[in-house]
Amino acid sequence: MARKRLVRILLVLLLVFLFAGYFAFATFLFSPTEGDYEADVSTLAPESVDFFVAKADLRELFDEFPHLRISDALQGTRAWGEFERSGQWAAQKRTLGLDGLVERVEEIKQQTFGTNLIEVFGGRDVALAGHFGASGGLAGARWAVYGRANWKGKLALSLCRYPGLIGLSNQGIECKVDGEHFEFSGVGFPEPVHVTRIHDVIVASNARDLVLKARELEAGGGQGSFGQGAQYFDHIQNAARNPRRDEIELAVSWRELAKALGLPERWPDAQSENLWTAFAGRLFQLGSVNRVAGVVGFDDGVQVNLHGDLSSELMTPVQQKLYRRRGADNADFTRDVARMVRSDAALFVMLEAPLGDLLRELLASSEEALRANLEDLLRELGQFKPTGDQQTHTDALIADLDALFRDRIAIIVRDHDYPSVASDPPHDDEPTAAWTIALWTDGSEKARTRIKELSEMVSLHYRSFGISGREAGERGVFTNNCQPGNFEIWEFWSRFVPGTGHIATAVNGDVFLVSNHYRMVCEALNTRDNSRNDPAFPRLVDRPDFMRLATDSLSQANLMLWAEPKALGAIASQFTDRAVRDEIAARIDWKRERARIENEVLKDAFPGRARLTIEGDDKARFDELVDARVTEFEAKLQQEQAPLLKKQYERTWTYLGTFSAVVAMLALDPKKIDLSLRGYVPLGE
Repeated sequence: MARKRLVRILLVLLLVFLFAGYFAFATFLFSPTEGDYEADVSTLAPESVDFFVAKADLRELFDEFPHLRISDALQGTRAWGEFERSGQWAAQKRTLGLDGLVERVEEIKQQTFGTNLIEVFGGRDVALAGHFGASGGLAGARWAVYGRANWKGKLALSLCRYPGLIGLSNQGIECKVDGEHFEFSGVGFPEPVHVTRIHDVIVASNARDLVLKARELEAGGGQGSFGQGAQYFDHIQNAARNPRRDEIELAVSWRELAKALGLPERWPDAQSENLWTAFAGRLFQLGSVNRVAGVVGFDDGVQVNLHGDLSSELMTPVQQKLYRRRGADNADFTRDVARMVRSDAALFVMLEAPLGDLLRELLASSEEALRANLEDLLRELGQFKPTGDQQTHTDALIADLDALFRDRIAIIVRDHDYPSVASDPPHDDEPTAAWTIALWTDGSEKARTRIKELSEMVSLHYRSFGISGREAGERGVFTNNCQPGNFEIWEFWSRFVPGTGHIATAVNGDVFLVSNHYRMVCEALNTRDNSRNDPAFPRLVDRPDFMRLATDSLSQANLMLWAEPKALGAIASQFTDRAVRDEIAARIDWKRERARIENEVLKDAFPGRARLTIEGDDKARFDELVDARVTEFEAKLQQEQAPLLKKQYERTWTYLGTFSAVVAMLALDPKKIDLSLRGYVPLGE
């Protein structure tokens, strides 16, 4: 009996102890039975934030923080090996202080008996949101981090109410507590950090108002939060997502970011001296993008779905016209057009846009001399006469082409690996890719007749187009039959075409093809007509990776692109030496350097004389000496800078090979833009 009474007394004491302990824990720390914050952490960020980035199940990315699960596979890739050998990775680690961060994480783990920090905070959900600095730099940004914590995280924050108990002051850290608001400062804090806890979500910020706003939003059921705003609902919550919904969620005010980074409002520069930069600037202005939102996933590669709101005040009438045009259906890209593309194509682009508008913008981006020469040529031909709205011969030509071809253009690029044969036209040895441009007509006999008339016009005036045969004075226009399909191909020989020395054209049904190699035209025609499944003409549509990526993209788009980056990198590597030479030359301030060299020549060869007094034979000698030193100066720069720059280009081509396949689609509208990107990353290679 005494033993039973003792057991009952001990049980009563244990219950009293547990009750008292629970009561004390709940009173001085937090209630062990409190529930989690039921809504998404995005509902604690204000709707007005300039940037928002979030990730669910962050812990799934790590074996044990900060070691990424894919790090071993990633380090086994050729691209990562090149990244490490180049010293770029070491430089990035120094810039970001990653080595110090890893050491600090290890110290904390040892002090907390091996605690995995990603489990303590942010492992289930974490978000970063805030406002860019008004001073025009990112350093002044006001930010807040929102992360779900486990019981260890909640306990750690609760213990900070008693800084003396846990010895914060001994670590040089000061903590001020005001209700549910904590303010930390001191060692390791370049500025005060404000912290609060809402159920299992800990909010930390360098701005007190963002912490207070989080509590206000929680009390109001998330009304006025980013997570309950239209941008989040339309373009993040309802975006195409995987079943786990663990993609990176992001949103940014592009205009505020551009201000913070000091980026120009008008980019690309439509006034650039570079033709393609100016042309791109006439078709699109990044400054017209207001806010961007979407998701980025990494399942066996990369999946991107982004939506941008556009503002029309920076758009030209041509841009608004282009954006109003309805995009092509996904099936047009994946089935109808792609069926003429060989499976080994490095690049395949389809654009839905009026040819006339593109040609007008391209000419407007080109040099005045080129436009004048084209106008003189067309005037000489006498077939394109100004009438009505066509004020020039060039206008008349563009109007003719615009009426002949539909609003669809496709470009196919592959490696120029065709073997040379004796019957090939004369050509230089410049490296080049093989390319084909496809244009569509209405398929009528009238359209085919007009294309033939234009071909015969070029043939008749071959000298005006720089066309010549193998010998001087010979016509360089030929027709031949492409087998096995027996297609007729026109060839126009010209030494001005780099690498191949000719342009080839052909018509097949409603498609007109233009290429820099007749063999590529022949392949495209036979691939399009390959109902026999001839293995000599494998189709892109038969590649499972192309079909999976493309069909998972936008249902409708104005621009659609397929790329095999490794093949593109191999093609681009052929142009490395030329790109290096051009970049080094572009870096030189010739106005300043030539003036410096002229002064040196005056001092060395014409001492005591002024530049304006040098005339006649002396001037010829002066110019010769200056030109020689200019050449010597540029050659020296090329010799000094080319090796390092060449390695940088080669690394870029290697990095391209990280992706085995990419599909991108862009849908345009005067008020919005949608981007879809899909890519495979085989980490085992």
